[in-house]
Amino acid sequence: MGILRFKKEFADKVFYDHSFQRRVVWKPAIFYRYMAAVSYGWKIHDIILADIAACRDFCKEAGDTKSYDYFDGLLNKGYRYISLDGQNRTVKLLEFFANKITITGEFMNADEELEQVENKHYKDLSPSLKAQFTYGCDIGVKVNKRATRPILANIFKAINSGCPLKHQEKRNSTSTPIAAWVRDKATSYRGMLQKVVKEDDQLRMGDDELIVKVALHLIGGYHSSVSKDDKKTLVDGNFSASTLDLFYDIGIPCSDLALSGCPYDDAQLHRAASVIGMVSSVIVNLSSSIVPPSKLVPLKTFWALVYYCELLYDEGYHTVTQSAGADSTYELVKDVCKGLYDKSVTDYANARAAKVEVGEDPEDVSDTDYYYRWCALPHIPGPRLRRRKALHEALQLHVRERENAAVRDVA
Repeated sequence: MGILRFKKEFADKVFYDHSFQRRVVWKPAIFYRYMAAVSYGWKIHDIILADIAACRDFCKEAGDTKSYDYFDGLLNKGYRYISLDGQNRTVKLLEFFANKITITGEFMNADEELEQVENKHYKDLSPSLKAQFTYGCDIGVKVNKRATRPILANIFKAINSGCPLKHQEKRNSTSTPIAAWVRDKATSYRGMLQKVVKEDDQLRMGDDELIVKVALHLIGGYHSSVSKDDKKTLVDGNFSASTLDLFYDIGIPCSDLALSGCPYDDAQLHRAASVIGMVSSVIVNLSSSIVPPSKLVPLKTFWALVYYCELLYDEGYHTVTQSAGADSTYELVKDVCKGLYDKSVTDYANARAAKVEVGEDPEDVSDTDYYYRWCALPHIPGPRLRRRKALHEALQLHVRERENAAVRDVA
């Protein structure tokens, strides 16, 4: 299929289902290489789509009403296809032909001559190169016409088995209601996550994974449908890949958080979302003098804010208000944390020196008992909870003194 036909056939007609799609992760250099290969006439991997109307009819025959409604809803919105593989290629190609992005590099034109291009839009290319991209290139497209919605997710996983998905990208495609909850929170608090998670990690859903980890830390209980062993694993809150997978997997039999028998406790989810929202209200309102735009909030400070907002919430202060001062809240937590950190470094050094004075081995002093070490281990339950306890004790007085930093929820 030529690119011109590709544009006419698929522009504004392809739906990208975020419940199983990875994000658009191609950086300019990758797209440049792809377009160079296309200009040479090389056949790149096919773009794989699902025909929405055909899949809807298939679901009707199969008696899958939920999938039928899903496809029917997309048709009513004007979509004709669902992307299963090739999202980066599809999005970038359409953006290029809409003159939204440029290309740079060496490309083969319609006269079979190499052209050097520097940061040019499609409209600004030479007639020969424009003709090559418009008529002389072949974009392979395969269309699946027999699939339910769960089958689409399985096809997506199978396609990407040779180009490994990140753990969080796999979790995102799991048919469990907690996946939608995580996506919703990651979207709602995108401003906060952009100030905490590196850009490259955001492209591979590292921001969603951070939401999962914070939720695991904050959620203290699950419904009886979850086995005793699984509850212990989840509540203990080890941030291993298998534990994060389990957080998603326990919800697979359930299609909606509101349904009876759903393993996730609504009150626990509400508490987790509220605390995350409180942390966000601090981070997104920080002035540039506290955290410059070019800098990220350090993860150890982010987790300290989580512990502080958790303390505030459990004390009945359910909103850290902007009037209380995001800067002053951030500086308070940062200063208390630094004080504990510096003291623990000194205490550790003194403990080792004391061993030396009495002729004993200083290596017998374990740094696992000191605050500075706990700061580096938020993914391990023991050190994380010990750090939270130390911070809560140090911040407790400030909670009492800072009525203007939180509004008590009396509802």
